[in-house]
Amino acid sequence: MKPVKVEILEELLQALNQKTFDLDAWKIRSVLILKKIFGDRDPKVGYIEQLRYDYSSWALRDHSGGVVHDPVKDKAREIIETALIELKLEESDPVMNALSQTLSGLEMDQLKGILDKGEAANNELKDFLENLPSGKTIDILARFIRNRDQA
Repeated sequence: MKPVKVEILEELLQALNQKTFDLDAWKIRSVLILKKIFGDRDPKVGYIEQLRYDYSSWALRDHSGGVVHDPVKDKAREIIETALIELKLEESDPVMNALSQTLSGLEMDQLKGILDKGEAANNELKDFLENLPSGKTIDILARFIRNRDQA
């Protein structure tokens, strides 16, 4: 069975192929989902928000005739496929997997920012863990112990 996050991102990919595709509605849905999965500051969110059709005369002329090609949908597809790859990479890391199952998207984003700072942010990491809502640190520890064979 596929993880729920993967299924939801695959639904976003399928929506790109619908005949009644509405870019603005798709962008709103995608941004909300990506923020929930990866956090507010994830660059994929910004890339989705920047998607728009170019109706200038040059763009129309360049894409007129021949094979129908939609560069906006192509970019959108690449962004969502990248998100899927990122999720698969996290699944292969049992520590990050346990953390992502317990922490919210925003909390994961904060944690990743702290981890990117390296060893120098050790006290910041301790503060982060101490300030998690009641019970989350215990839930994380329980997941680590339960999944110790995967590490």
